[in-house]
Amino acid sequence: MKLLFKILIPRRVGGILLAALGLFAAPLIAKADVITNNSQADFQTALDNGGLITFSGSTTFTLTNSLRITNSVTIDASGFSVVFSGNNAVRVFSITNSVTAEFIHLTISNGKSTNGAGLFIAPGATVFLTNCVLSGNTAIGTNGNNGKSASSSGGDGNNGEAGTSAVGGAIYNLGALSIFVSTISGNKATGGDGGTGGNGAPGSLFGGNGGNGAKGALGWGGGIYNTGTVFIINTTLMDNRADGGDGADGGAGGAAPFPGTTGSGGLGGVGLGGGIYNLGTLQITNSTFAANTVTG
Repeated sequence: MKLLFKILIPRRVGGILLAALGLFAAPLIAKADVITNNSQADFQTALDNGGLITFSGSTTFTLTNSLRITNSVTIDASGFSVVFSGNNAVRVFSITNSVTAEFIHLTISNGKSTNGAGLFIAPGATVFLTNCVLSGNTAIGTNGNNGKSASSSGGDGNNGEAGTSAVGGAIYNLGALSIFVSTISGNKATGGDGGTGGNGAPGSLFGGNGGNGAKGALGWGGGIYNTGTVFIINTTLMDNRADGGDGADGGAGGAAPFPGTTGSGGLGGVGLGGGIYNLGTLQITNSTFAANTVTG
């Protein structure tokens, strides 16, 4: 694990923290939009404009597709309860390269994707989370296809296909991420299950062999998967989990005077990094990790 020597500080972090670190806040981004409704289309337009986005009151956005951040933006919900929900169907935010995005006092929940269900952060992007909650986001791999059963007399069944991995339940980070005074809880990454082997066909003398079941895939980083740079301070990561996918059964051998053999079952996948799986640069200060789990 590498140590992070250059600390990234969001513009609106309190003066006490900045003074303690001996740093000064950068000027605020010029005001862009005040959001007065929960229209996803209107909010996407504000994101496309960039700048500072604030809210006139508490609201929940239930998304039908992922919100895209392609320009530098500050989203500040201070004083209100503002929730962005992927409705257990779509990723919540996708952040492209070479932009800076700051999230203040937001809840990002119930996202679903194969990776980064709450936030996907591309290489070159810089992201700040301050007083945010990321909860109930799920990265889930695709299950492998089942092998086809044999159709001709004495034919062998096909092998099942392996599931695909799931990466970063709440956050998949390839860029630079700083998290301050936030909670990342109840997120998960679950690898896809393997496909079952196809059945062997019966035969007049010899039965066909069953195909082999495929292995389950890996689940990486229930809370965060990182290959970039992450700095975490005064933050709680709890009840996140990474689960490997289930291995599948082999197909049955075909019936015959000399029956076919049953295919081998596939191995289960492995869960890695219930709270964080780190392949990059990571520094954690004064933070709490509790009840993060892995299975597989």
